[in-house]
Amino acid sequence: KIRHGGALRAIPKAKKVIIVPRKRVCPKHNVKLSESTRKKAVTTITDLVFTKNTIRKTVIKYSGYTGYCCKCKQDYSPKLIDKIRHQHFGHSFKAWIVYQRLFLRLPMEIIKLNLRELFNETISQSSVASILMDFSSFYKYTNTKHLNYILKSPFIHVDETQVNIKGINNYVWIFI
Repeated sequence: KIRHGGALRAIPKAKKVIIVPRKRVCPKHNVKLSESTRKKAVTTITDLVFTKNTIRKTVIKYSGYTGYCCKCKQDYSPKLIDKIRHQHFGHSFKAWIVYQRLFLRLPMEIIKLNLRELFNETISQSSVASILMDFSSFYKYTNTKHLNYILKSPFIHVDETQVNIKGINNYVWIFI
């Protein structure tokens, strides 16, 4: 089988460091974890900061000491670091990609090019697709809540403005 070797991403130097509190209780044994000042858990996230006039890239390093369980003899990373450990990009960075794809209707190759030219970030096409799917599941509850709000509304106005989605014409809905 021929496979791509994957993309190696150099961890950028952080401009901001956030110290996170350690985990206090062992998730397996529900006993108090002892302080471990010898081991640190660290992860780095690249994100975007939106201001009134600009967008700029920022790199944030999350760092915190692990907690040690005497029963299972394991170190446990802080909760926040566990949550974001395998992510490279922050929520605002991902939102910008979703905006490029959904609202500007740009192809993934152009999004990749924009990321490289504007923010000096290289990303694979599959990563762009993965980010879009992640956002879809992240906002699934919100989408369901909005749909229920629409269906409960006593009045739904359907405009004749057409939107083409995957080759099928749809209409814009406005609800009150």
